[in-house]
Amino acid sequence: MNKQLKRRDALTALAATGGLLLLGRAAAAPEPDRADKLAGEWLYDGQKDEPCAVFQHGRVLLLVNERGEFATGLMTEAKKFTVKGWEDGLVGEVAAKGKKIDWSNGTAWQRD
Repeated sequence: MNKQLKRRDALTALAATGGLLLLGRAAAAPEPDRADKLAGEWLYDGQKDEPCAVFQHGRVLLLVNERGEFATGLMTEAKKFTVKGWEDGLVGEVAAKGKKIDWSNGTAWQRD
């Protein structure tokens, strides 16, 4: 069963990555500054036992929250993006020189 779960997770990630590549050409927001790149590991409210991740292709994002749930995002401004898949109207904003994401629902992700 554990093998099946790993295979399903790998297939889900592969499908999501393919979607990112296809959506990358449709995005119209300005390219984010190099210092504000979002890709990498993040921590939910700074808690080491609640890792999150962001994968970025240009202005298109694939996000994984602390529960392992996937969502897609799109950069709408140089430091702001919208997310589809978790909460309607959820917006993230890069803060603290790229070390923090402040979410419109009052939570935050931080770099380790």
